[in-house]
Amino acid sequence: MNLHLDKIEPFCTTDTQKELLKRIKKIQKFRIRRFSDSYLLEGLLFSFYVEEKFEPVMLYYDEIISLPFDESFPLWDDFWDFLSIFYINPLCAQAQKEAIFARYEEVSLHKVSAEFADAQLLFTDFFKNILSLKAVKEREKTLQRALKDNDLQLEFAMRMSLVLYPTRVIIANNGENKDLEEQMQAMVDEQTAVLRSGKFSKYI
Repeated sequence: MNLHLDKIEPFCTTDTQKELLKRIKKIQKFRIRRFSDSYLLEGLLFSFYVEEKFEPVMLYYDEIISLPFDESFPLWDDFWDFLSIFYINPLCAQAQKEAIFARYEEVSLHKVSAEFADAQLLFTDFFKNILSLKAVKEREKTLQRALKDNDLQLEFAMRMSLVLYPTRVIIANNGENKDLEEQMQAMVDEQTAVLRSGKFSKYI
C-alpha cells in the first residue's frame, strides 16, 4: 500500500501526529488488514480531520475504496471507519460518496459460501443493524460514563466514535429518511465541534 509518507509528513505538526507517523514509518510492510497497522493510519487520518487538514486524508481514498471484497467485511470496523472519514471530508466528491455507498450495498447483497451459511445475517442485516442506531446509542452511554468518571481518554474515543458511527448511519440511510439524516448530522457536527475545542489536544 502506498502510504504517501513524504506527502503527509508536512501535515504532521502535533505531537500525536508526529508519533503516529513515526510508528507507521517503522512498519516494514504495512498491511491495511492488520489491525495494529490500520489503527495507526486511522488515528492519523482522524486527527487530520479534526485539525481540518483535509487534503492528506483523500490521498488514501482510491486505494482503500477499491480494496477487494471478502467475507470479513461486516466485522472489519477499521474499513468502515476509513470510509466514514472520507465521507465527512469536505473534499469528498459526490461520485466518491456514491462509491462508498456502493461498498455498503456490496455487503448487503452478498451471499456467503455454504460453509459460512450461519453468518449470512451479518450480510443480509448489514443495513438494518446500522440503521437500528444500536451502536450509536451504546457509544452515547459509554460517553456519559466517561464524563461521570472524568476519563478524558475514553471520552475522546467515544466522541470520535460518535462522529464515525453516525456517519455510517448517514451513508446507509442514503437520503431516504431526512429526519434521521439531520439527527445524525447534528451529532457529527456537535462532536466535531467538541473535538476541535482544544480539550483533547494531547490526543490529536
